[in-house]
Amino acid sequence: MEDIEGIQFLIPIIIEALFFLWVLIGWHRFILLQEQPNAFFPKWHGGRILSYVGKSIIITLIVGLPITLIIILFFALNYDGSDAYDMPVIILFCVIFSYYSFRLGLVLPATAIGSSIPLGVSWNSTAEISRSLWLLSIIFIVPFMTLQELNWAYFDTILTGVCIHILYGLWSIIGTSILTTLYDHLVDGHEL
Repeated sequence: MEDIEGIQFLIPIIIEALFFLWVLIGWHRFILLQEQPNAFFPKWHGGRILSYVGKSIIITLIVGLPITLIIILFFALNYDGSDAYDMPVIILFCVIFSYYSFRLGLVLPATAIGSSIPLGVSWNSTAEISRSLWLLSIIFIVPFMTLQELNWAYFDTILTGVCIHILYGLWSIIGTSILTTLYDHLVDGHEL
């Protein structure tokens, strides 16, 4: 019976993730290809969604695994029982994760429009703006993580959980828009 409850818990999450990916792919395609949606929703591109998920997992493993190991090592060596520096350290590592994700992430809009660029092309295409991407990563992460910390520390209610969930969605759309703009400018060569 517990297995059924677990599956029932996962089904809405999977449906929400698919819907969200559908919208993200549609957004990339709308901006880069001027593809118009059908009535209210973007056109369905199931193959693009699967490829997008695959590339996202690869980027997450390449960027996230080393950072996670460094965080574990850092806290294992420096933990003194206090959590005074937990949040600043986590924000720092999230900024680093965001930076490297922006550097490698141009493969995602390419995948969404049916093109394919290697991770190396994404990395090389963003080299000229790498310093700006550090600043962008800070601007992208710090306000969101601060709000997240406030939620964890002070407002542990269902309502704030829903608000944070909505903010995660907005944060993802902002990140997707950043990647779309970077791809359009750096790979396709369009002016901002």
